[in-house]
Amino acid sequence: MKSMETGKSKQRYRAAFCLLAGISAFMTFFLVIWHVNNPRGFVSSIGINKTALGIPCAWVMAICVALGYITYTARVIPFVRKHIFKFNGLFKYVGIYAAFTGSVVEELVFRKMLMDCLDTNGISVVLQILVSGLAFGLVHLSWLLFGWDKRMGLDAAISTLVLGLLLAMVYIVAERNVLPAIVSHFLIDLFLEPWLILNAIGSTKKTIN
Repeated sequence: MKSMETGKSKQRYRAAFCLLAGISAFMTFFLVIWHVNNPRGFVSSIGINKTALGIPCAWVMAICVALGYITYTARVIPFVRKHIFKFNGLFKYVGIYAAFTGSVVEELVFRKMLMDCLDTNGISVVLQILVSGLAFGLVHLSWLLFGWDKRMGLDAAISTLVLGLLLAMVYIVAERNVLPAIVSHFLIDLFLEPWLILNAIGSTKKTIN
């Protein structure tokens, strides 16, 4: 029985590892394209410029958002709380890379590109924040693909929508420098994403069994 449980655990880690690796590869593709097309512009577009040093309120808000979301998720999902500080070799390393690529790509898309496009078209800041958060939450309905039941998938989407709203606010407070939002998003994905995926895969197997 014990060896069977160990085998199932290894299968879960293997499946989660492959999923994280796939996400990383997908995000890396876009990062490479953006960087090759405009190396200097890409660095500036992710907020690595002089303006990053003049927005202390945005940095404080970004860290608070990260800490708050990590704490909330760890509190409501026991599996995440149990594993949050575990670093399991290669699995965690791919999780770190997935957190980096995912945070950069998603913040560029949902904050910088989307919100700046809305701003250019005369949409108010409030609506920019709402649209950004809603789009972010809808995309993360993909949690349902992991086999979670509708309630769990919906809860994940709603909490992600709230996170999207908060990160959009960080972007506005940062005077449209996306770096604080990227850092906040990175910290959240670093501590949560590997375990959320692993938990989702485990829940799927339990449902199937």
